[in-house]
Amino acid sequence: LLFAIYSVLSKAANPDTYLLLKVIQSYFELDIYALINIHIKKSIKEERQKLEVLNVRLKTYSQATDHKGFKTSIMHAQQYLFDDIIAKGVTKNYNTKVNESRHDPLKEAYQTQTNFKNITEQIQFLIKLIK
Repeated sequence: LLFAIYSVLSKAANPDTYLLLKVIQSYFELDIYALINIHIKKSIKEERQKLEVLNVRLKTYSQATDHKGFKTSIMHAQQYLFDDIIAKGVTKNYNTKVNESRHDPLKEAYQTQTNFKNITEQIQFLIKLIK
């Protein structure tokens, strides 16, 4: 959808909207780079360049729309993203998506073995049975 909009909105006719689209595009590109499973020096360098492009576009958009009262959010997490990747590894360590399946047994026990009241005691009882 984002790329289809480029053919409808021109830079000349809708300059502020065009700038916003460029910010969104840069954000998506940075997000895609962050999801890479194996980072190498070359990809980290490219990722930092994408971050710099995003910062420039965000600043440009913010300055262009300042008279409209729009406030852009601070990009705190993105500023440290690649330092964290270098120090700790991939971004999978920072969200719950990888570990969501870890909770499946608890969810199943909740749905099939409890009466949905006094759940803590029932789950603790089930854990004791398993051990």
